[in-house]
Amino acid sequence: MEILKAQGIVDKCMLSFIIGFPWETKHEIDKTLSTMEDISTKYGVFCNLNWLIYLPSKLWDERYESNIYVDENIFDDPLWLTNPEIFFKVHPNINLETVKHVEATCLKLKENKVNIEYL
Repeated sequence: MEILKAQGIVDKCMLSFIIGFPWETKHEIDKTLSTMEDISTKYGVFCNLNWLIYLPSKLWDERYESNIYVDENIFDDPLWLTNPEIFFKVHPNINLETVKHVEATCLKLKENKVNIEYL
């Protein structure tokens, strides 16, 4: 970021952060939110935040080791990405309270003019 700032192109950058990995808890998510705030505030860079979306990958192959008990049938539902039941099944350490916390934190950051987006 220092190099990008020195070159005067930091305003052309976007950093993307992902939360909700199988091992993540509210504690790790708060670290990510804090990092986003620090980077955006210090450098003025736009930061984007998204929840992990499970697709066939190494993480998918290891899902049972992370207490994620869904199978490929979830992809038959065209709205699987917005289905709360599936969301909480594939994010075993996340609960509704944590989701609301993330939303409230992002809203507060935006109100404080931190250049972030949460989808």
